[in-house]
Order: sequence, then C-alpha cells, then structure tokens
Amino acid sequence: MEAPKVVVITGASSGVGRATARAFGSLGWCVGLLARGDEALRVTAKEVEGAGGRPLAVVTDVADAVAVERAVLRLAGSLLIEVRVAGGVGALPLEGLIIEFRGLG
Repeated sequence: MEAPKVVVITGASSGVGRATARAFGSLGWCVGLLARGDEALRVTAKEVEGAGGRPLAVVTDVADAVAVERAVLRLAGSLLIEVRVAGGVGALPLEGLIIEFRGLG
C-alpha cells in the first residue's frame, strides 16, 4: 500500500497558505495546517476536507522556528513537501519564497 502524500503548510489560515492547502486537498493529500488562528484554521480544515483532502490543524506560532519544527515533526510521518508561506520573515519578493522538498527520490 502506498504511503499517504503529506504536505505541511505554515500560514495556512489565510491568503496564499489557505489557497495552497485547498489545492493540495483537492489532490487528496494529507494536509498539515499550521497557523496562530484557531478559528481560521478550523475553517481551512473544513475547506480542505470538502475538497477531498485529509486535514490536520495545529495551532502554533509560525514565527517561532522551534515551535514550527515541533509541529512539523508531529505531522511528518511521510512528509513529502513543506510549504512555508508565513513565519516572520517579513516582506520578500517572490523569488525569496522557499519550498523545501524532503524525502523525494
């Protein structure tokens, strides 16, 4: 049996993070949702589930690198992709965004 595809998204409660979560949900992925806003994360989780994904919301301060790493370790049994949309890095140009791929290949 194939392991589930897992993505973890910081800043998942709004904007680009929320849209990214819905997109992965529509592909049937397990979607780890990290953000500070509990209510907004619940809404995003419902949207991911409605799109066909399996959400897991974790309320965490995405500006705290240690807290994010702990949350990712909780979620990352078979993590394929981590998308960091938020995390206290300030305003960055588009080319400053980083998507890390782990466990591929």
